[in-house]
Amino acid sequence: MRGMNQRILGAFVIGFSLVAGAYTWVNFGEPRSSYSLSSQEAAPIRTAIAVTDNDNNGIEDWRDVFTTTEPVIIGGPAASYTPPTTVTGRLGIGLFEDFVRAKNYGPFGRSQEQVVTDTVNELARETEQVLYGLSDVSILDNANDTDIKNYANIMGGSIIQNSQTGLASELEILSDIIANQKTERLPELALIAGFYKSMRDEALAAPVPSQFTKEHLDLINVYEALYQDVTAMGYSLEDPAVTLLRIRRYQDDVLGLQLALGNMYSTLEPHSALFTANDPATIFSTFNPNNLTQ
Repeated sequence: MRGMNQRILGAFVIGFSLVAGAYTWVNFGEPRSSYSLSSQEAAPIRTAIAVTDNDNNGIEDWRDVFTTTEPVIIGGPAASYTPPTTVTGRLGIGLFEDFVRAKNYGPFGRSQEQVVTDTVNELARETEQVLYGLSDVSILDNANDTDIKNYANIMGGSIIQNSQTGLASELEILSDIIANQKTERLPELALIAGFYKSMRDEALAAPVPSQFTKEHLDLINVYEALYQDVTAMGYSLEDPAVTLLRIRRYQDDVLGLQLALGNMYSTLEPHSALFTANDPATIFSTFNPNNLTQ
């Protein structure tokens, strides 16, 4: 199923390039148009144009229009080619080159389907996410109740401080940018991405009781994934291939965030007696898996 999703994504991302490239290749060298010489009309009688030199400079008036005192420089440096720097541009050129090579190699070359699959795989590698692990966090062995309370309040407080109250959803903003060219809304996406980045950084800095290690790393990595997703949405007009790939991941990452927060609640629940209603950690009760599934 994953392979099928990649193939569908590939067809969507580079479909236009595939069609345009195939059309150019098939029609390359074909005559632009054809003409019939069987019924030509007689050419009109040519009328001479009077030659005048009103300023008596020895140059006909009609030539004066094209004269200039500015030096004409011939053979100047040609404009240099600048290769594209975006993922979309680089992969688009590579895709067309691969199609040409495959056609030249004939039966010994890759099929069009293989070229598309390889391009999608390359796109996935370009946007691959590095996962955070044990070496990136500080683990507290034999943590006491105070350590657990402090940890939970740090993590809960991070969520509260980086809330998105009053903002539209990422997908709503992205839709407006693409459909209506509302580039002025790009800072809104940057703001939302910044929330996820802040929660990631604050989680990386928090001392973690050892019994919360797995849940903590899951939460850090889903924060990072959503930060990358929303950041990529801001590239929708300049590097759409990256945006399309990350949007496909975004759906899974949102579900991952729900599961990670639910797991954090389940791990904290046995320690509920440590907290009062005023503690930031109580925000995790919002993500009680039992409530979310009702």
